[in-house]
Amino acid sequence: MQQEMNELSFFNDMPQELIALIASFLKKRDIIFFSQSNKQAAAAVYHLLKREKNKLVKDFFFAAGDRVTYFYTPNCLYVCGKNLCGQLGVGDKKNRYNFTKVSLDKEIGSIKQVTGSGNTTFILTDKYLLACGRNIDGELGVGDTSSRENFVKVPLEIKVDQIESIIPAYRYTLIFTKNREFFCSGFSWSVPDTPHFKSLNFEKISLENKIGQIEAVKPDGLNCSGYFFITDRGCFSRSLIGFLSFHRTQMDLVKELFLKDRQNHGSKIIQRIFDNYFQIDFTETGLYGVGVNDQGQLAVGETIKRKSSTRIENLPAELNLYYKIGAYLKKLEKILGNTLGISEEISFDSRKHEIKLN
Repeated sequence: MQQEMNELSFFNDMPQELIALIASFLKKRDIIFFSQSNKQAAAAVYHLLKREKNKLVKDFFFAAGDRVTYFYTPNCLYVCGKNLCGQLGVGDKKNRYNFTKVSLDKEIGSIKQVTGSGNTTFILTDKYLLACGRNIDGELGVGDTSSRENFVKVPLEIKVDQIESIIPAYRYTLIFTKNREFFCSGFSWSVPDTPHFKSLNFEKISLENKIGQIEAVKPDGLNCSGYFFITDRGCFSRSLIGFLSFHRTQMDLVKELFLKDRQNHGSKIIQRIFDNYFQIDFTETGLYGVGVNDQGQLAVGETIKRKSSTRIENLPAELNLYYKIGAYLKKLEKILGNTLGISEEISFDSRKHEIKLN
């Protein structure tokens, strides 16, 4: 296929990953491009790649834990940063300074949510809840107090599709359901209305409604032992010792404390994550990190703090493909100009092995 692609000057330097993507998209490996002009063929490929790029980004998600960064799609998970208790799920307790792919069984299903804090990580899929990391107090909810360096399934009395969010904290974990119910595992002084709560499995707990109608519960990124209640009356936080108070939004606090006026990548931000004084920006042109990097959470290969946005170079394969498509689309835009307006439809004639504009 490479030889056939080279017959068109527009495709001479097309990355192999893009050639494979086009062949995969058309479900044929012996594609020969014919058209009235090279520009028409290039325009057809442009629209195909643009659509594929838009599909890719819809499945990209980032999350931040306590000095940990997660990148995941429905089919895979990459991690970097602190691994003191095996919370990265890579089979050991060594920190990772670049994104590392986690080995997961295909039978776990499609990944819906990844969250971590307090030296634990949880993966919610459409079939299971998985956990790894610190478990000295039973915070993983797996029925014992042995920590895990690989992800294991968590037994639940509710179905996984009822889970709204998982809130890991230091020594315990909360589950908040779509029915506005709470389940907890581990040990804590601050579980609502249940002082000195302790359990090795997730148990349903009650919450006296003192702060209004709860709309969401989120981990407190500036205090890994606490969490936020977002209610119809505002935003509240609860710490390890049970202190409850009105809280400004986490983003406002982060901006004030260490990130103000330090974003200099100048790119459109698609997703932004932050936790414990570091931030990752997923943008149209690259992935950037800034802030504390003592555990390698910025994925830049070492542990030097960044006072301004730094481009992250060693990326997961899925992100590399996304950026290679973007770079090639920009090249085609310069070459094609107004030709791109001809059509956005592509057809493939299997008899003639022809890709063309409709």
